[in-house]
Amino acid sequence: MTQLTTHTVAHRLKTVALLAGAFALAGCESNSSVAPDSNTSLRIASPAQPGLSTETAEGLSIAGSNGTLVLTNIQLIVDEFELENDDDDCDDDDDRDDDRNNRDCAEFELELFLANVPLGSGAAMIANDRIPAGTYTTLDFEVENLDDDEGGEDGRRIAELLAELRSTYADWPSEASMMIEGTFTPTDGEAQPFRAYFDAEVEIEKKFATPLVIDDNSAGITLELRPDLWFRNANGTVRNLALSDYASTQTLIEFEVELDRGIKVEFDD
Repeated sequence: MTQLTTHTVAHRLKTVALLAGAFALAGCESNSSVAPDSNTSLRIASPAQPGLSTETAEGLSIAGSNGTLVLTNIQLIVDEFELENDDDDCDDDDDRDDDRNNRDCAEFELELFLANVPLGSGAAMIANDRIPAGTYTTLDFEVENLDDDEGGEDGRRIAELLAELRSTYADWPSEASMMIEGTFTPTDGEAQPFRAYFDAEVEIEKKFATPLVIDDNSAGITLELRPDLWFRNANGTVRNLALSDYASTQTLIEFEVELDRGIKVEFDD
């Protein structure tokens, strides 16, 4: 595995104003009560970053010394999103169950869902319900390699998600957990369209320096993804994803992003 680039910059996690109204969430798992005064939801975005990317009518444009990569569509199969309090007093599940209204041991989890990532501006709701009121110290967001032999409830859920995706993207491979569409335009060349599928692992682990408190004054949480860093090489070029167009190659890109205190991006070439 060759390392593409390493950046010692952190993914941003910020609060934003919540869209008005209450929403129902199917398949939500939580070990704390949903308090009526909790009106916080989770959204996902991929905004343009000054000096690294720009918003265009088509999507997110990333310029390099070898050309310009424009991303117009990113679809993810998210394995897990979790907020929890990892305080030692909250380690025992029995302690949580003893008091389901204990906000100091709040936990919120979503598993196996689709995320259509807005590019350039805007944010998409991915937890379209109220996150339970409480105190949270850690966030975990994971996109994992898909196992088409997965059994049980997870296997059924994966089959449902693939069927939904294939109603729009008929060639979506069983092992792909991420898809990106766009164009690559070489310097002094013509735009080359692509649809690339990824055997992707994206893991964001964030421990809050100050615990995140969800209450009636909380705004929404927006998780920002940074493909302008994923596909920018250390030498100033950008990755030509047109070379990995699935219709031409019938090959998935093996791709890994790990985010803890910084960013590490790796491709298998």
